[in-house]
Amino acid sequence: MGLKDLDILPSYETLEGADPVTEFYVPALAESVEYDRSVGFFSSASLALAARGIAGLIYNQGRMRLVVSPHLSGQDIEAIRQAQDNPSEAIESIMSEGLMDVDALADEIERDHVRALGWMLANGFLELRIACIVDEAGGILPNQLFHQKVGILRDADGQALSFSGSINETASGWLFNSEEFKVFKSWDEGQRGFFESDERKFSELWENQRERVMTFEPKGKFCDMLVAEGKDFDIEYSSISRKARPKVDRISLFPYQREALEAWRQHDGRLLFEMATGTGKTRTALACVQELLLSGRRFACVIATPQSTLSRQWERELAALGLKFDKSVFADSSAGTSAQWSSEIRAALGRIAIGIDKTVVIFTTHASAANELFVRAIEGADNSIITCMVGDEVHGMGSCEHRRALFDRYDYRIGLSATPSRWFDEEGSALLRAFYGGASFEFTIEDAQDTINPLTGETFLCPYEYHLVTVELTDEEAEKYNQLTRQISKLSHSDDDETKERLDQLLRRRALIKKDAETKLDAFDDLLSKVDCNDLLVFTSPRRINEVEALLAKHGVAAHRITQQQGTRLKRDLGGLSERDYIINMFREGVLQALVAIKCLDEGIDIPQAKCAILLSSSTNPREYIQRVGRVIRRSPGKELAHIYDFVVIPDWSRLELFGDIEAERKLFNQELVRIEDMRASASNSTELLIQTRKLLGRAYGDQ
Repeated sequence: MGLKDLDILPSYETLEGADPVTEFYVPALAESVEYDRSVGFFSSASLALAARGIAGLIYNQGRMRLVVSPHLSGQDIEAIRQAQDNPSEAIESIMSEGLMDVDALADEIERDHVRALGWMLANGFLELRIACIVDEAGGILPNQLFHQKVGILRDADGQALSFSGSINETASGWLFNSEEFKVFKSWDEGQRGFFESDERKFSELWENQRERVMTFEPKGKFCDMLVAEGKDFDIEYSSISRKARPKVDRISLFPYQREALEAWRQHDGRLLFEMATGTGKTRTALACVQELLLSGRRFACVIATPQSTLSRQWERELAALGLKFDKSVFADSSAGTSAQWSSEIRAALGRIAIGIDKTVVIFTTHASAANELFVRAIEGADNSIITCMVGDEVHGMGSCEHRRALFDRYDYRIGLSATPSRWFDEEGSALLRAFYGGASFEFTIEDAQDTINPLTGETFLCPYEYHLVTVELTDEEAEKYNQLTRQISKLSHSDDDETKERLDQLLRRRALIKKDAETKLDAFDDLLSKVDCNDLLVFTSPRRINEVEALLAKHGVAAHRITQQQGTRLKRDLGGLSERDYIINMFREGVLQALVAIKCLDEGIDIPQAKCAILLSSSTNPREYIQRVGRVIRRSPGKELAHIYDFVVIPDWSRLELFGDIEAERKLFNQELVRIEDMRASASNSTELLIQTRKLLGRAYGDQ
């Protein structure tokens, strides 16, 4: 095979969907034994970009001739003039400053490409020339660039081609500039004249025969630094070696997780994983991501979570499973402004488009994934890049605020949630299911409690006992509650928007009376004297959180709150953790016995050692209470049984018969019973609870 066998276009333009590096540059160099290149503007990055694809040239024992042009300021020219004995050495010294911090180069392109050039220079495979613009008297001019940008390639059969145009060998030239170059083939009769013109120009430049251009061979500091950088270069083990990468071990999965992976494949890479908390949704999703990584294609993976604490959790899981991306980006409020991280996303995708990198993972939140700048950055990805959206706790992405994150550019889609259906939001639920392919793989709490983990001999999820703690409202609370019920009844048949808004306000006020019921605190105080307060989670309302913490302190329980006030921004004084992560780590390590939360622990936080949950404040939304059950039924060493204490306000039925709307309250209490029944169904003490709930029903309907 040779240059004639390649499918080479007559021209390439960076912003027209073409990928000059992988479509032209690399394959052409792989077939070549000679490479002549003049670079219009020198930078340390330009050297490495000039070296893209030279693995093939090295393996062919090929030769490269490279001309670079420094950008010299007036200050530089003055330094050169003062070095009267050896001005070329002064030029080399100025250029070598661009190679001083090679470690910084790793942020721009692969360091091995610079090492390869140094190795080639040391071993006679590379010759260098430096070109400077001069005036009529031969004096070097400041701020003048040599603009000839020509490349010439020859293969072992003597066939050759040239390419020339506006593009600079700089990162910005390939990444962001709208530039183009044309290709001329020596074997094409119609193009031969253009090729010969490029060949002649380079030859004259190399031999220092061009007017107003001085060309000389560097032999000092610049070459010494380049050779020094290449001293550790090894063809066999370099990142640009043609050798195949080492075999990557597949993520090990349990049978039901393999079923989920296979279902995802069969549904063209778009599926909802409707799996109970603690059954390995994250691991299963990452097995799908690994499939895309191992495909060898250009790949951008977006992992969207409800909060940045979960994003860091995903980052740790990727590392633990050995999934490696060339670049990772954090795009959320803890990682700077949206303008900052959107620019970082575009740059990362640009690096993939030109072949510098191949993969990127973007950790973000639901809110940031719906940000207009985020959406535009992903939509602007080159068509050669496949994209995947992993939506964690994906029910949150169906809200009106976050739906913008669900757009068509994602080729592959993985949605994770124990409860993907949205409460009282059929439109949002339907939108989510459609986006993730319209199908799902289910593995429920009951499935996990009936399935044995072959590694441990135990079920995948820990059994739990569910305990009802019943309380009643105080007389004052009951009176306020009944007043609100009467007002709600009067407004419930109105259709105008103003009345509906007033009705919503009244409904929220009435619900808060039960959530904040004063008698819960006395019952909580009593419960703390009876239960093991280690590894405890307490869910309460904002209004009662101070009193809850005071009661925990009274019983000698080391506790800390987790609310929106505990930030997610990383802090140096906390060892690089956010305040929220730091508190959770203290709980994991046993420094804290309890965490007090409002909602921040509802979704996804991995704290398997938690073995007791006290639900002082709950709603009838299945997602909320199922997620809270999931926090304490994960398996952990030494945990054989979890406990859940659910505080339920029981109406005073005799009072309601006299002063209240008993039918309306029965409907509300039935919703409460639905939650109780859902949580009872999987509990190990379900029979005992069935008797208790029947008694509650009997009181509600007068059947004593």
